[in-house]
Amino acid sequence: MGFWGTYIVARANQPLTGLPVLRQSAANASWHWQGPDRAVQVDRGPAGWDSPTLPHAWDGLLTGLMQQTGHPVLAAVIKHSEGAQLLGRSPVAGHWGGWLMADGITWRSLPADGPAQSWDENGEQHAEDPAEYQRRRQAALDRLYTAAGPPGSAAAPSALAWAGEAGLTPDPAAVTTALDAKGVFAEDVLFQLLAALGLPDFPTGYDN
Repeated sequence: MGFWGTYIVARANQPLTGLPVLRQSAANASWHWQGPDRAVQVDRGPAGWDSPTLPHAWDGLLTGLMQQTGHPVLAAVIKHSEGAQLLGRSPVAGHWGGWLMADGITWRSLPADGPAQSWDENGEQHAEDPAEYQRRRQAALDRLYTAAGPPGSAAAPSALAWAGEAGLTPDPAAVTTALDAKGVFAEDVLFQLLAALGLPDFPTGYDN
């Protein structure tokens, strides 16, 4: 069974779950990393796990954390280890979003797999035209990316701006590679991205 939960990264002078905005999540925090920048793994978060509502559902928490730390904040919401939605907040650049291994999780927010089936009053079955289904599916995907940020390396400019504002020294080529990377576990791709953004000492495992 894959991991469902969220990694949150921010610079702070105390554990992130000690800050008022995350204090209520302390009981659900199963992993911490302490360094100049800090990270916490939270197994549950605000209501609204479906991707289209995630930016809105997390906005208050992430904005509050940014205000309380005085630094940019990055969250990665991972679903079943199959992909992750990135949610960035920073005082100057503002809000941005992106995806890791987007194909692994965006399907959860798209129309049912395959053309729709229906039956008329005579009991005869009718199938949606496959081309119409593909148009409907693509339209839903476009709405999702418009609301929540582009997939893969299309988010690289925003990620690099976030890292620069966070006082990190990112590797632009490595950031692009990480955003486009595929892996067995989205967590591993996330750690690759964080190293590329300028957090080379971030652990590559899940131990406390």
